[in-house]
Amino acid sequence: MDAGDGITKGAGQWTFSDGVSEVFEDHARKSIPGYDMGHDLICKVSDQFISIESRVVDIGCSTGALLKKLSARHAPKSPVLIGIDREPEMIGHAQKNSEGHDLAFECVNALEFSYQDCDLINMYYVLQFVKPKHRQELLDRVRAEMNWGGGLIIFEKVRGSDARFNDILTSCYWEFKSDNGFTESEIISKWRSLRGVMEPFSEAGNLGLLQRAGWTDIETIWKWGPFQGFLAIK
Repeated sequence: MDAGDGITKGAGQWTFSDGVSEVFEDHARKSIPGYDMGHDLICKVSDQFISIESRVVDIGCSTGALLKKLSARHAPKSPVLIGIDREPEMIGHAQKNSEGHDLAFECVNALEFSYQDCDLINMYYVLQFVKPKHRQELLDRVRAEMNWGGGLIIFEKVRGSDARFNDILTSCYWEFKSDNGFTESEIISKWRSLRGVMEPFSEAGNLGLLQRAGWTDIETIWKWGPFQGFLAIK
């Protein structure tokens, strides 16, 4: 099935391999409202958390675009900027495109990585791809290991609070994709390829995960239809 931008995936078989990294940024910009604006907002928020030699981890870093922006913004502070992703193709693309920036990339499962001494951790449309049975474990570990006063930024596609609201948000989103040049067939094919692979939670569901992990200071910093950004401070 053609999911747009030359990406072909079967039903329930979406992955970030098989050439996706080459078109990922363009595809994401057309698929996610405010994709670049979200990056810019994270960079601005990061000023409150990144100090001299701070350790920063971008979970699910994909092509490393966000880390490159953070590197340019905070170069005088010499932070330790690390991108992790479980997809070798994405890590290879990130390494290739990060020349001139002091960045580190690791191909590793987020559940097997150490978040000790982190002042800032980003998850930009990542948690929705983590199996629901592992999400609490991941957030528990992140909070336990990161520095007190550190920030966790999570952007997610979210479900509506009930079926009516979810239908409204979904229809607005699909129209957004149509406005950006995706055909009806490509929109449906992408949706079918993501079934069983991407599992968005509602706003309440995401807040519940954060609260059970121990966060009490949580704020919404971005919202467009079924897309939402959260900032949680330890």
